Amino acid sequence: MGNIINPTPGDLVDRQTILQIKLARCGMSGDTGMQPVSQEVTSFSPEKTTTRTKLLDKTEIDLQPMIIEHCAIQEKLMRDWFPKILGSVGEQQFDPLLEKLLRINKELWKLEDQARILKLSPDKHTQTIYQRKADCLDGITLNNDMRIEIVKQINVLWDIQSEEKIYA
Repeated sequence: MGNIINPTPGDLVDRQTILQIKLARCGMSGDTGMQPVSQEVTSFSPEKTTTRTKLLDKTEIDLQPMIIEHCAIQEKLMRDWFPKILGSVGEQQFDPLLEKLLRINKELWKLEDQARILKLSPDKHTQTIYQRKADCLDGITLNNDMRIEIVKQINVLWDIQSEEKIYA
């Protein structure tokens, strides 16, 4: 089992996908380090929520720490982990697992954004909003369970058996 000092390949890849999402959300294209400052304008109806982003200004976000961490993770994977599965079935299985993990983490990001919007809803005490919050919570739980399973499958490529979550 990995830890903060000696993470497993699954832990590293999971963190790397989260960094990829953050970098994409922060306007990584062109390495400008600029993120638009925006105001979310949200309207609610029983059928749907509509969110519009109103750009107000630009502010600097220091992307360098995220870029450095992403590169450091890639270097560690290349140096310590990937050589151990080269030419094996694990090498062929890695990319599809990486893609699944990235999709799951993107879905988690989206669900958590929706939960935050619902939390701020002016009608947050209606049955419709309660139901939508419950659906978000169920989606977050389901996706986190899938995420943990993919991390375990990645670790198995290196014959690492780990239990990430323990439930009471």
